Amino acid sequence: MKKNFLFFFLMVLIVGITLFLFSRDAFLHFASEYRYIGGFMKFFVLASLGDLLSSYLKHKNFVWPSYFLVKGIIWGFIGILIVVMFPLYVNGVEALFREGLLPFETRFTEALYTSILMNITFGAMMMLAHFTSDGYLSYKKEHLSLKETMQKLDYPQFMHRTFFRVIPLFWIPAHTITFLLPTEFRVLFAATLGIALGFILGMTKRMSTNGND
Repeated sequence: MKKNFLFFFLMVLIVGITLFLFSRDAFLHFASEYRYIGGFMKFFVLASLGDLLSSYLKHKNFVWPSYFLVKGIIWGFIGILIVVMFPLYVNGVEALFREGLLPFETRFTEALYTSILMNITFGAMMMLAHFTSDGYLSYKKEHLSLKETMQKLDYPQFMHRTFFRVIPLFWIPAHTITFLLPTEFRVLFAATLGIALGFILGMTKRMSTNGND
């Protein structure tokens, strides 16, 4: 098992370094020209990779999560939403400063406010919606309805873990760094965070569904 994990980790590392060194400029150009497609591809691949890592930790072996392709497509559409949300919140915070509705205008506070507002609104609801859809797919083989699935999911644990731990302790600091970066580098950094997003949501779902995968 350790050899499998080491091989998997090394392959991911090699592929990541190769893509960064040889296609960074091409990726940035493509992502700026075709932003929706770039957002879809970024999260389809990287957030799915995070879900694979959480699956490995659960099974102690390389196991494909059920409905992996469907979940990847859902991740892709989340990536499209994030393409829209980034400029929406950046420009929104700038407007709030112009209106005098936020204090202490600096580059850091602008990034911090943007991260806080995005994560406690869109980010929180996105993770809640993904938690529900992922749980529904996991229980689909049991032929449960959406209502029955929601009754089996542990929402209190999810909300406690996500809203009171993960968002304030990880996502708000991480996205503050994201918004401090130049616009052209936010795509690359957000792509890296996509792995963490898939991993965290995958682990949270598995902890809240009594191991159902």
